Amino acid sequence: MFENIGGKLKTFAKVSFWVGMVFAVLLGIVEAAQSKSFLLGVLETALWALGIWLEALVVYAVGDIAEKSAENNKLLTKMAASQLEQEPKRVSRLDALSKDEPARPTDGWICEQCGMRNSSGARFCKGCGNYK
Repeated sequence: MFENIGGKLKTFAKVSFWVGMVFAVLLGIVEAAQSKSFLLGVLETALWALGIWLEALVVYAVGDIAEKSAENNKLLTKMAASQLEQEPKRVSRLDALSKDEPARPTDGWICEQCGMRNSSGARFCKGCGNYK
């Protein structure tokens, strides 16, 4: 029932517009015949037609917004999925360093927070600022 609500609102706006226009013209003809004033009938028809057009315009715009939002949501979901597939698995710097080469005591120290290798004289990590 609530699938493709934007398309349904747009269809409703189109149908209600044409039904309303027919109603406005018939009402104008009846008014002109009863009051014997053609100008009053035309004016009433024009006012009804304007109101019906504005109503249909608003409903159509809401339907269009709902439709575009659904399309954008689908595109964003696809983009997020493809970005997750393309993103390499992250490995911490500490893991990468320990796999590549073992740390030697003369090489300094490795920050426990970010895994950055620092010189032995450094008291703060040059990568994150963590205290030794």
